[in-house]
Amino acid sequence: MISMQQLKAFPRVMITSAILTLCSASAAYAEKASPEVQTRQLHQLSLSDMEKNTRSLSEYRGKPVLVNFWASWCRPCVKEMPALQRLQDAFSYDEFQVVAVNISENQASIENFLSQQETQLSMDILIDEKGTALGSKLIDVMPSSFVLDADGNVLEKIVGIREWDHPENIQAVRGLIPQ
Repeated sequence: MISMQQLKAFPRVMITSAILTLCSASAAYAEKASPEVQTRQLHQLSLSDMEKNTRSLSEYRGKPVLVNFWASWCRPCVKEMPALQRLQDAFSYDEFQVVAVNISENQASIENFLSQQETQLSMDILIDEKGTALGSKLIDVMPSSFVLDADGNVLEKIVGIREWDHPENIQAVRGLIPQ
C-alpha cells in the first residue's frame, strides 16, 4: 500500500528522475564528440610544465601518447598514477610517452602532492591551471585519458580508472609504435 507521504513525493521523484536523465544524456553527448573534435580540442589547450614553460600536446608528435587528465583530490586519479608510471617505464620516451595533465591546481599544490607520493613519477606533468579541458567539455569525468597515435590524432577516449600496466595494455601500446 502506498502512503500519503509517498504519493506526495511522487512528482518530485519524477522531476528529479527527469533532471538526472537529461544530465546523463548531456554527459553522454559530450563523451561522443568525434575523435577529430577531441584532437582539435586537445591541441588547442594552453598548458604549462613544472618549470612554467608553455607547452602543447602537438610537441609529442612522432610517437604514440597517452594523455591522462587528473587532479590530486581525485582518488581514482591518484590510485592509477603508479600504473601509469609502470606503463611509461615499459617504454623508452622515444617510443611512447605518458603525459599527465593536472586540472585546475597550481604548481605549488602539485609539487606538494608529488613529494608525498611513494612512486616517483618521471612522466611529463603538464598543468591546465584554468581547467580549460573541463570548460570545453573535452572531459567531464576524471580520470579521463586519450590515446593518441604518432600523428597526434585521438584513437580512443577512456573514461575512468584503468590498470594501465596490464600486459594487454602494454601489448596494445607496442602495436601503436611506428616501425
